[in-house]
Order: sequence, then C-alpha cells, then structure tokens
Amino acid sequence: MQNEIDKNYEAFLKELPELLKDKNNLNKFSLWHDGSMVGIFDTESDAINIGKEKYKEFGNFSIQQITNNDGLDLGFISLCQ
Repeated sequence: MQNEIDKNYEAFLKELPELLKDKNNLNKFSLWHDGSMVGIFDTESDAINIGKEKYKEFGNFSIQQITNNDGLDLGFISLCQ
C-alpha cells in the first residue's frame, strides 16, 4: 500500500510543472493510480468518488491538488479499502 502511495506521489511531483502550464488545472484535484494520472477533477470529492468507483477492487489510489505553492507541503490523500 505505501509503495502505491509513494509511486503516485513521485509521479505527481514529476508531472506537476507540466500540469501547472495549463492555468485551468490550478487548484483542481488529480487522481493517481499505479504511478499514472487517471484524470483531473474540479473538486476533491469528485476525484475521490471516481477513485472509489474505478479502484475499489485494487484498494488504493491517491488524490493530489494541483497548486504552485513552492516550498509548501502539497500533501496528499490516500484511500485504502
């Protein structure tokens, strides 16, 4: 489980500069599974609901907020069932 979370977070950090190039992504929420971005959502709850719907059998996924707060902990939400 922790490996999945770490893999998703590392992939997010690598992709973040590219995601921030599109100003429409700012402050939205990205859904990650197995080190790949699944989609970008307007709200955290939308991302969580899609993650639960798609990955309930796998048991985990990550949500990352797309923000340009340099030097701040971007945080993450990981759900495991």
